[in-house]
Amino acid sequence: MEIERAIRAGNPDAAVCFNMDQVATLTKQVGNEDYTSGHVVGGGAHTIEWETLYADRIAQLEESPYIDGALGHQFMPIVDGDNYWWQGTVAKTNEQVIAWSKSVTDAGGAITWSIALNPHPLGVIQADVHAQLLALNEAYL
Repeated sequence: MEIERAIRAGNPDAAVCFNMDQVATLTKQVGNEDYTSGHVVGGGAHTIEWETLYADRIAQLEESPYIDGALGHQFMPIVDGDNYWWQGTVAKTNEQVIAWSKSVTDAGGAITWSIALNPHPLGVIQADVHAQLLALNEAYL
């Protein structure tokens, strides 16, 4: 893929991943990716069956943290927004977020939580999301 070659030409040590679509399983989507995009199926509102989808992905990582040579990476929304990933309210308890995070990392995978930002002023993390991130951080200390 041209973009991958351009990235690696500029920085041979760059980690490369492409998010081409939402998928139900952790999979490489293009070329020689270093990790999976991990984007969940469910669209903007993220009205998905969290427990089922997440359990399936954890089982996949426990079998092997690498998928076709790419590190298994899970990208999950921390909020349950009405229409967009960047706004909404905390959807899961601190205990669930911590348990899911630890399940992924204990299996050798990586996780990114998609967080909500206040629209005004843009870019400020919502208070409920910030509190949950602090609890997650504390669990890893």
